[in-house]
Amino acid sequence: MTATTITTAPTQLFHEIIEFIAAGTTPQSIINFKLSDEAQERLEDLVYLHQTGELTPEDKKELDNFIFMEHIMTLIKARAHKYITTVRIFEFNNSDGFASLWQRILERQALIAVSRYPPEATTTPD
Repeated sequence: MTATTITTAPTQLFHEIIEFIAAGTTPQSIINFKLSDEAQERLEDLVYLHQTGELTPEDKKELDNFIFMEHIMTLIKARAHKYITTVRIFEFNNSDGFASLWQRILERQALIAVSRYPPEATTTPD
């Protein structure tokens, strides 16, 4: 396996990602994150230069940074998807709206502790 050298020079891509994270994120905003048009165009230029063999050493470092950051963002997006899926599994609809399953479990355990669960069965009139 070859190691990728990442340049420490801040690039437009780094600034975009730093600004995105610093502004505050949610799992959904992470999933929706896309490069700006300028960054996407620069990436396409670097790929073209690579394909034509015209990539300078500085361009190569910049392309390596794009690849590295793409990998990081892919991992972060995968984790955000997992988080959203996990949260949705533990939510359900009740008469009061959405409540977390964990909260319901804690409430049930508290009722069990004071011998108030399960509630007495109510009978329906015939």
